[in-house]
Amino acid sequence: MSSMTIPVAQDLDYVLKDLEQLKRSGLEGRPKPHKLILFPNVVDLYESGLLTDNRVYLDEPLRKRFTDYCGFVPQKGDLPQVGLPFFHWRTSGLWRHVVREGAQPAYDGKATPGGGIGNVLRTVKYACLEDPVRNVLRDDCARAIFRYAIIKMLIDETPSVDASKLFNARYTDGS
Repeated sequence: MSSMTIPVAQDLDYVLKDLEQLKRSGLEGRPKPHKLILFPNVVDLYESGLLTDNRVYLDEPLRKRFTDYCGFVPQKGDLPQVGLPFFHWRTSGLWRHVVREGAQPAYDGKATPGGGIGNVLRTVKYACLEDPVRNVLRDDCARAIFRYAIIKMLIDETPSVDASKLFNARYTDGS
């Protein structure tokens, strides 16, 4: 693993603080895990070489990974729907959406996408990671700390989480 430079350490600090302050809805007194589950998938995409141009698409590789990760963090009464966290990450400082041409008014008028993944895809082309996240992903040590921080949050919040699967989950075959 590499050692972090001061700028990367500052970016990691920014990213981790954003995670701690992340707005999340709840279920039975616990925060829902979906927004957190989405980001190890982005790390996987980066590590597997599928995220090379800073465009995170709401496509099959992301959806499959997300569904798999949701299986490691069982949440009673909740479905593994990736569209909602993909849409709602826009409220963080970690990524921004690129909106489809002509869809800006519809996008701006939505507090939630409603109706599932199709409504997200009608307005959003893809998400772009902000520079601090990109810098964290590029650094082996910072990326490992970022992944660990997310997984630790999931373990702390979810009594039935399968921690060993979360820590060992890596997808490199692009499926």
